[in-house]
Amino acid sequence: MSTLTVAISAGGKSSRMGTDKSFVPLLGKPMIERVIERVSSLGQNETILITNRPDEYAYLKLPMFSDVLPEKGSLGGIYTALHYSTSEYTLCVACDMPFLNPKLLRYMIALRDEPGAP
Repeated sequence: MSTLTVAISAGGKSSRMGTDKSFVPLLGKPMIERVIERVSSLGQNETILITNRPDEYAYLKLPMFSDVLPEKGSLGGIYTALHYSTSEYTLCVACDMPFLNPKLLRYMIALRDEPGAP
């Protein structure tokens, strides 16, 4: 079976919202903690965090990486995730996606091992 890294992007400036979306509380927990819960049981080899503010996220105890190409927005974050991933496949999600569906993600992940998959 092929290997998988889950990368959570938390590098945005939150310029439209005015506050860091990662830490907006949802049902008593910061959104990023909800995201981590949702992806925790996907069978990944590692979960990494893409952020340019590692001090704010240190309490999560995840490996963290800053943008390889600064000021390139979400595409730069995806590039960074792929650059640092140690796995054959990398699933990229964002810190402001607290309603991720683990069942759907597991289904999508399973497709990587289907005949004809790259």
